[in-house]
This record gives sequence, structure tokens and C-alpha cells, in this order.
Amino acid sequence: PPNYQIPKLVIDSQSLISVASRTLQMTGSRHITLLSIGGGRMDLELVGDKTMDAPIDSLGDVLNYSLRQVGTDSLFKHGYLVNYSIINKPLKHSNIEIEALESMVSNIEFSFIKVLEPIEREGQVQTPIIVKISGVDHINDILLKLSVSGRNLAIEKFVYISESENINQSAIFYISLFPPHNSDVQE
Repeated sequence: PPNYQIPKLVIDSQSLISVASRTLQMTGSRHITLLSIGGGRMDLELVGDKTMDAPIDSLGDVLNYSLRQVGTDSLFKHGYLVNYSIINKPLKHSNIEIEALESMVSNIEFSFIKVLEPIEREGQVQTPIIVKISGVDHINDILLKLSVSGRNLAIEKFVYISESENINQSAIFYISLFPPHNSDVQE
């Protein structure tokens, strides 16, 4: 259609990808036990020393912070609730097909992709897709790939969980895929 609008979800998704990548890089070796991002909000739990030197406030407005001791060790669980800002940058990405997503995921051990029946929401058809990725390097790789492709893809929610001292990290991506749009069509 000539008056095609890039869905707001796709624009919001770029902010989600950015904040997820930055959080995973910023916290480095600190143990993230939970990172849940969606709808402009981020829940983050990390285990570490009593003082946290990661600049979490650089990711957005910290709405809530909690600190509690974990076990008898000198470890503490830091909890953050952050409103992250929506980056409204132009999308110069290409479209992505379900098959491309499937091939990204298929070679990663302990990972899967589940494509659900298309639904209509706010006048647009979209295909809900759930992707689970294991291993922090693979998670970062998928975030990077989705940050540069997929003008028809929106990550609506991202949930990262790490158990037992960084051995089992996994992330679930809740994705909406919209029909491809060719922006090069002459009108």
C-alpha cells in the first residue's frame, strides 16, 4: 500500500534490542539472573558485590532499586526496574523471512523456534514467533543480526535467564513478523 507505515512495534523493537545488547555487555562477568525487557520497561536482577558499579542509569530512568543479601556469602542481589527510552531512528533494514529466522536458530544447540498461526492486531496481520536461544554468545549474535535486518520484525519481549553461575544462559524472544514491505516500489 502507498501509505505503508512501519509498525510502531518494529520501531520499539530496535530500542529493545539496543537496551538488551547494552545491558548484557555492560554487566560483563556480573551474574545476571534475570533480564526481562518489553513495552519500554526493563527488569534486571544481578548478583555481585554490595556495591554495583555498572551504570544502569545510563540505560534509562531507574524507577525502583532493591538490594538483598544472598545466602551467607558476601553476595548481594541487585534488582532494578528501568524505563528505557524509545530510540526513534530511521530503519534502513531489509525484510526478513521466517526461513531466515529458522536457519539462524537451527544450528544453535538447545535452541528452538516455534511459529504460531498468523493473527490480526490493530488492522495488521502478524505472525507470532517464539525463539529460545541458549548461550550468551549466541544470544548476542542473534541480537546483533536482528538489529541490522528485519524491518518487518518486532521483538515484543525479551527474557534472559542465567542459572548456576553463568553455565546455563538462555533467552526467549517473543517476536511478531509482519508481511514483508518493499519500500523501493515506485508509486
